[in-house]
Amino acid sequence: MKKFILAPFLIFILSSVIFSSDMFSYIPYKSAAWDNKITTESENEKTVFTQKVWYKNKMMRMEQVMKNQMTGKKEKQVVIITKKHVYIITPSEKSGFKYSLDSKNNPVASQMNFNKHRKNAKKTGSGKAGNVKCDIYEYTVSMDIGASKIKTRVKEWRAKKDGFIIKSLSKTDPYKIMGRAIKGTTSISEISKLKKNKKIKDSMFKVPKGIEIKSMDAMMNQSYKLLKSNKGKKVPPGYMDSIKDKAKDDAVNELMKGFMGD
Repeated sequence: MKKFILAPFLIFILSSVIFSSDMFSYIPYKSAAWDNKITTESENEKTVFTQKVWYKNKMMRMEQVMKNQMTGKKEKQVVIITKKHVYIITPSEKSGFKYSLDSKNNPVASQMNFNKHRKNAKKTGSGKAGNVKCDIYEYTVSMDIGASKIKTRVKEWRAKKDGFIIKSLSKTDPYKIMGRAIKGTTSISEISKLKKNKKIKDSMFKVPKGIEIKSMDAMMNQSYKLLKSNKGKKVPPGYMDSIKDKAKDDAVNELMKGFMGD
């Protein structure tokens, strides 16, 4: 289960993008491109990297270079969010996986609460983020991961001109998951090189040819069917726990493979 604690880290990689039933309602442009510097500090490490982001017609593409936890080498990663799926692709391996946005296993499902909570944000001041004049808003997001309730306190610098989020600071309170105590995580997202209403090709939001895509929904369903089929059977002590752990590890390891370092 040592990899399972990495799953919340993915949340913070994607938390720089605020999701809701209308995922991109926070973006006031029909299309745009920008760079996003993300600094995340957890109990294990501090990570800093830059994403390149393209947005058009409620679809998004993000590219970043991350360390492959299996090889230790840095690899390009591509995240594509369409109106129906989330794809995470490793071009060098010609492989990737997808989640349906309607699936309860969707890795960004917990982030779909953010816009709902943003409506309750209170203006607490004003200031600059980069060279942009902003209003500062703060709010709290509560979400569930397994049986754990996680509270995240968010501070945003929204451009006075159009409300676009130029900078965000998220702090998650300590919590427990699978009986393991997790210290709070801090994530800072800083936008630069913003190009509004940029012309972007539709092909940017399609999976390139030659990439093998696996369905994480199917993998999770298969794992849980295995759990269900063994429920109530007389098995050696600890057997069901090992199957349950393997199901979660398989899913999480596939999700995290090549996406970040240990």
